[in-house]
Amino acid sequence: MSCVVPFYGEARNGENYLIFGYGSRGTLREAAENHLDVETCRKITIELAFGLAYLHMTGSKPCSVSPDHVSICWDYHIHLTDFDEQEKVINCTPEQIDATNLGIVLHTLTTGESISASSLNSKEIPSSYGPVSNVFELCKKPDMTICDIVSEILNDKGFNQESDLIY
Repeated sequence: MSCVVPFYGEARNGENYLIFGYGSRGTLREAAENHLDVETCRKITIELAFGLAYLHMTGSKPCSVSPDHVSICWDYHIHLTDFDEQEKVINCTPEQIDATNLGIVLHTLTTGESISASSLNSKEIPSSYGPVSNVFELCKKPDMTICDIVSEILNDKGFNQESDLIY
């Protein structure tokens, strides 16, 4: 599983071009418009959370995860595509910012509706999404970090299938 959009090289034909992997299903926002099933949402949630935690552990601070910055491949694996660091939020770490952003992305993933960070706490996603709903509720907690969320996923019975964590 690779969470960062693959870079394949560059081409020069009078101009410089960077060659990246292609998400044939578009952005997460576009894929969510097609009302993804619960199982697909669950797998995307795992990849997003683990990918963000991995990036933080390796020193990257994405802080700009949004439904438009997640590319969906033909097999519904995801790639994060934008790494602009946002302005620091007073009393928040980058890990807390990405936990909040994960909540925003999960809301869009499950409902198709865009929301802002300021409205996150007043929103819900359908309980039929099971463990994805649990992760969404964790994202609302002000002191929750992305690594805390991964720890909760590893302990959640709804996510503990080996195939979920390996696929």
